[in-house]
Amino acid sequence: MTKTFHKSSYLGIGIILGTLIGVVTDNIGLWLPIGLAIGAGLAETMTKNKPSNKQDTD
Repeated sequence: MTKTFHKSSYLGIGIILGTLIGVVTDNIGLWLPIGLAIGAGLAETMTKNKPSNKQDTD
């Protein structure tokens, strides 16, 4: 059984990590948007369509 993540899962993980780092460093205003950006980047990178194996017909 394979486990798949949706874009919202990566965004949530990024927000949680950004919040945790922000609380630890006492700078949540900086780390929350950084975590969101990292989550969005992961979501975009991980959910891109894989190239298809179709052959071009010319």
